[in-house]
Amino acid sequence: ENEEQIKQINDSVALYTNALEEISDNFENGAAAIVHTVDDDIVLKTDHDLDLKIEQMIEKVDGLWECRVCGKTSTKKYIIQNDAETHIEGFSHTCHICNITLSTRRN
Repeated sequence: ENEEQIKQINDSVALYTNALEEISDNFENGAAAIVHTVDDDIVLKTDHDLDLKIEQMIEKVDGLWECRVCGKTSTKKYIIQNDAETHIEGFSHTCHICNITLSTRRN
């Protein structure tokens, strides 16, 4: 029974170690950011989380991409994705090369 418990503990440690390494890698390659929420909580947001939020903020209408927040339109999706990201409050991105803090990933 002790051997089984030790194995379970070792498996848990390995899972946590892998998760920490993944988080570290995301910070190093700029794929994650720390976000301060309205309640002043600190939350880890990945590029994937932001991309999902942005996709909810845009739509294609009559062949044009439109930002649901401000109504800006373009034939180019990336332009509206960049615009939508500017409407997300509390997000900042720190460049992993020069440590400058920017309001969006594409600045």
